Amino acid sequence: MHVYVQPTIYSTAHTLQAHLQHTTFYHYSSLSKSKQVSKASLSQGMASSVTETLAPVAAPATTIQLRFSTKDPSLQIEDRPIVVPTSLRRYGLSEVVNHLLSTETPIPFSFLIGGELLGTTLAEHLVKKALSSEAVLEVEYVRSILPPSFLATYPHDDWVSAIAQPSNGKVATGSYDAIVRVWDPSQRCLATATGHTGPIKDLTVVDAAEQTAVASAKLVSASMDRTLRLWRHETDDVAGADDLICEAELRGHTASVEGCAASGETVVSVSADGQLGVWDTGDELGAPYAPERLSGKRKRSRTSAVGSLAARHMRRVHGAQATAVAFDGRDKSVVYTTGLDDKLVATDLNTLLPLTTINTGTPLFSVVSAPKLHAVLTGGQRNVHVHDLRSQQLTSLTLQGHRNFVSGISLAPTTTTASALTADDGTTLTPNDNLLATSSFDGDLRIWDIRNPRSLYTVKRQPAAATETQASQRMGTGMNKVMCVYWSGDLGILSGGEDCQMQVNRGITQA
Repeated sequence: MHVYVQPTIYSTAHTLQAHLQHTTFYHYSSLSKSKQVSKASLSQGMASSVTETLAPVAAPATTIQLRFSTKDPSLQIEDRPIVVPTSLRRYGLSEVVNHLLSTETPIPFSFLIGGELLGTTLAEHLVKKALSSEAVLEVEYVRSILPPSFLATYPHDDWVSAIAQPSNGKVATGSYDAIVRVWDPSQRCLATATGHTGPIKDLTVVDAAEQTAVASAKLVSASMDRTLRLWRHETDDVAGADDLICEAELRGHTASVEGCAASGETVVSVSADGQLGVWDTGDELGAPYAPERLSGKRKRSRTSAVGSLAARHMRRVHGAQATAVAFDGRDKSVVYTTGLDDKLVATDLNTLLPLTTINTGTPLFSVVSAPKLHAVLTGGQRNVHVHDLRSQQLTSLTLQGHRNFVSGISLAPTTTTASALTADDGTTLTPNDNLLATSSFDGDLRIWDIRNPRSLYTVKRQPAAATETQASQRMGTGMNKVMCVYWSGDLGILSGGEDCQMQVNRGITQA
């Protein structure tokens, strides 16, 4: 480690100790990756090494002054400009901050400049942002997040295409075998429900269960059989029993139902027919559906055993297949839909009129509202698009990295930390509010910080022993598509795919 002290280079530990107590400027070159050196060790007189280190040497040709800051009160350092080489990246800057903190165990840090995570050298960042190396650069440091380690897999009999969480500690999945399943953290299947006659495409929770001994929650499933079903999930922790009971069948779409979302008693759905369906689960049920006889020689199809719920409204919102739907995180009278017509459409549920239509130039497959970021995120053919509907530039950022369709987007659960920040509009932001996970048909799960256009981590699928039937179902695809993702606050990052399993990775935590 070379320590340059401006404007004079000192050659004795005693002189260095005196200067460290009064100087405002330190100058660091790249720190040793094998050993952390603290100010204490320098001031206590590591005579030979300090003398060698501080021998007169030429300072690096290109340097810049940084002023470090943090919102974490436990990691504060003195407010002094630090002169460092512009060749440093995140790792080198992290060593500088650890040196100033005199940490016994190094803490990995990430760095924000102008609200954007540093992912290059300082020199490259200066060029990219057209910043001067003569000015003092304000740099915020935050604890880095740890990679999402693998925890478990939940085997299924067919592709896993939908995940939802009806209550803490339990998760529901929908798969291409048309079955809804409920699981506990020990990989035990607690309940199964049949009724759909086609693959399940989406799941959403209507009313989350309260944390009581006997709890009840409601789920809605969307299927390629052109219907949705409303399920009541009952849990009796005392008896150790779970049950899924179908309460209603929602009919009205004329093609595969691709997505659904719920807020209170309102359920919305989108379909390959391009239509947006609006339902109220509090409406009175009609008679069970009974299909008409197609011919005298053909037997009547099986009559549904549950009551039928008619749609309040059906409106065509896309010129091609609609793919996903989400409620606005702040205004539940607004929903966002995506489609293969390249459009993101915001619709007012009171009038059923479009509020905003954004043509992204690429087919869209997933959508989520991020109210704390005042943004809507959509998944396209390879990228995640961040749309700020308050801005003239409606698509404000593109997250790049996937190599195929982005099938799902899930925001990280909000946590309460000491580093929470209150924005000008009163919104409380925590580090997790900038994080999201995406699934893709390229076979990968990616973790992102919205302040960085490149993903933080790429999560691969863990191999599982496939049965002969499962192996034949996956032949010819060339890869294991990841079809859905759900970031749970208590279970971790859950993803389902073509490998016929739900994979669980530990939720990201700070270092």
